[in-house]
Parts: sequence; C-alpha cells; structure tokens
Amino acid sequence: MENLLSELKLSQHVKSDYIVFGEFYDHMPQTSIDNHYETYIKSSKVKRIRIHDFRHSHASYLINMGNDIQIVSKRLGHANTSTTYDIYSHLYPSKEDDAVAKMEDDFKPADVVKIGDFR
Repeated sequence: MENLLSELKLSQHVKSDYIVFGEFYDHMPQTSIDNHYETYIKSSKVKRIRIHDFRHSHASYLINMGNDIQIVSKRLGHANTSTTYDIYSHLYPSKEDDAVAKMEDDFKPADVVKIGDFR
C-alpha cells in the first residue's frame, strides 16, 4: 500500500503535494488510478480488493481505534454523522456492551468491611 501511494504521488498526473486522504487540487482519471492499482497488485502479489474498499478499511480502522464518530464522518466527507453511523453501525455494538458493563459495575452492591471496634 505504501508503495502504491508513493507511486501515485510521483505520477505526472498529480501535483507534488497531492495527497490521497485530504483535499484535492484536481481529480485523477479513474482509468489512471485503476492502471496504477493493477500494476501494483500484479507486482506485489497481494490480494486484490476494490479501491472503494480502502475507504471502508480506513473508516473501520478509525472506528476500531476509538475515534469519535464525528471525526470518522468528517474524514469520509459525510454531511451528517447519521450517514456514517447508518453505514458503520455494525462496528459499534461492542461500545454498547462496554457501556452496559460499566453501568452494572457501578451498581454492584458494596462490600461491607469492618474496621476495628469503635466505642
């Protein structure tokens, strides 16, 4: 992946400060992206996935690292966090389980500890 990004950056189709996740100065034709990607896949012998799957992988990574949904939504360019949540809600159930476990822990009966004899 790192080599592919380096090759894209050095490509004559992009400006020297072109970045993949951020602001674009100009679009890169889909055929150019596909050609670079195919060349990389063949030379590296890694499993081919759709280019759009990189977007989902990026979102999944951010979510699993505990980033707030607002950050993930902004990175993906969604106008509303509800869009992000609708698409990636399946990655959040463990957060709900954690919240319930913490709440149950807070409401456990306290242990009574006898400390000396007070008279």
